[in-house]
Amino acid sequence: INAEYMGVRRLTEMVSIWSEWQQSEMRGEKLREREPHEDPWIDLDSQLIAECDFWLNSLANMVELSADAALLSIFGQVMGKLHIEINPCDRNGNTGPWDDEDEDLDPFVDDPNDLLGKEIMFEVRINNMHMDEAATGQDGVCRYDHCFVQYKFNEFDSEEDYSKTKVLSSGFDISFGYQKKHKTRVTKDVLQHILKNKITFQVCGNLSTKALASRPSSERGSSIASTRLEAKKKELETLELRVSELQKKLDQKNQLIAEKNKELLDLERQIASKKK
Repeated sequence: INAEYMGVRRLTEMVSIWSEWQQSEMRGEKLREREPHEDPWIDLDSQLIAECDFWLNSLANMVELSADAALLSIFGQVMGKLHIEINPCDRNGNTGPWDDEDEDLDPFVDDPNDLLGKEIMFEVRINNMHMDEAATGQDGVCRYDHCFVQYKFNEFDSEEDYSKTKVLSSGFDISFGYQKKHKTRVTKDVLQHILKNKITFQVCGNLSTKALASRPSSERGSSIASTRLEAKKKELETLELRVSELQKKLDQKNQLIAEKNKELLDLERQIASKKK
């Protein structure tokens, strides 16, 4: 209910600002200026910034692989690169390279089927992230802050928790220095996953208040009035209907709660009367 309430509140604020903008336009006035935290179109909560895919098939032969994977936004825009490594571990839990005298420790296999029934270990390293110009906010400030990377070995496993890096502050170049070892028993399904699927690394963070604040408030207000709100006009017509639907749903839930409370009160009264 709380999440729905927050959604209704933001949508209601959008509709309210749109109405305010229309009235300002009719009077030939500028829309009242708002700070970023007052703008319902600016989501300051943690959100998905971009993601990249890292295919697992090299792990089928227990071979290390590193890459500067391209980070794509939800709109398909290249946001930067993330340097990732997946390194197989030997039976002692160590990564290579292995010397000639330690050749028997090298976990390499010619045939992936040789892994069936065995427990394997591998290490995921998330080293550096570089954000491109697409992540640039006002005055050259990075648009994102408090960034972290999360991933699952198997994104289709609802019971698997996300592995996450530490949260770091803004900047176009961030060094996560993340290392984590994973262990799994290779069944047919796991082997198929390694051969055919990937790990998706998600970069998440907040919009930087520094980047937003670097823009003069008068400029923000003018932009909201002339650009953003105009672009949202048609969308808000749909949002008004959505607000009404969500409000109705909340009313129904509140009514249900009230009915349950009434039933509980009636039951308490019945119990009290029987005791008498």
